Amino acid sequence: MKASSDLRTLRNIVVVCAVMLTFTVGIVAVLMGGRGGLMVGDAPDSTGKKVPVVTRSILMPGYSLEELAVRSDLIVSGTIASRADSVLIEPSDGGESLFFTDVSVAVDDVFLDRTGLLAAGADELVVRAEGGEGEYVEMEVEGAPAFDEGSRYLLFLYRLNDGTYYNAVGDHCYVVGVSTGAWEAVRDGSFVSPCWQSDGRDHVTAADVRGVVSGVSAEPRPVSSAGSAPFARVLTGDERYAYEQGVLAAAN
Repeated sequence: MKASSDLRTLRNIVVVCAVMLTFTVGIVAVLMGGRGGLMVGDAPDSTGKKVPVVTRSILMPGYSLEELAVRSDLIVSGTIASRADSVLIEPSDGGESLFFTDVSVAVDDVFLDRTGLLAAGADELVVRAEGGEGEYVEMEVEGAPAFDEGSRYLLFLYRLNDGTYYNAVGDHCYVVGVSTGAWEAVRDGSFVSPCWQSDGRDHVTAADVRGVVSGVSAEPRPVSSAGSAPFARVLTGDERYAYEQGVLAAAN
């Protein structure tokens, strides 16, 4: 009798789980909204709240301090001074357009500069970060740095010389490894790693960075024109409006 009762209980649990799974899949199907891998939220309500569009989470590579330095074209520390209006960029491969936001960084220390952007004594640079918002749509990229104004960071940056991955023409940089290369400053002046470090070094000082950079070549990376991808394109106001209307239609 006990075995029969246990079997009935197990069968009931399986049925409940199947129902819950069906319900969950239905919700996910609605949220996807047919936006080519983007999850689309509800349409704006009477308060004018924007449609939240969340891309897939980005897997951050676990680069060590040494790996970050080798992969960087520019390593600086500085404070987030301002955020520009977001731009909607269409990649050259015809993929889904994404919002990006240019962040101005007031540089207070330069550890490595292979770009020449700061060679003439410039003390500000532009970092292009994934995510942003338009008139109706807000795009959050999970895993991208927050870059709140007034926050100070140690930044490991790179530049692209062609249209690889949404890169449009301009003097901007990107963070190495999404946010892996954005170490936020804490009260004691050191910088804390945004992800787990295999060597256990989750905080570094400016002296630590200089020690690592001393073993990295300061020569610019060689640029090859062979196989270069065409530059991505910043969409016009009318094109962005059409894109956002498409997102709104998917949310209704």
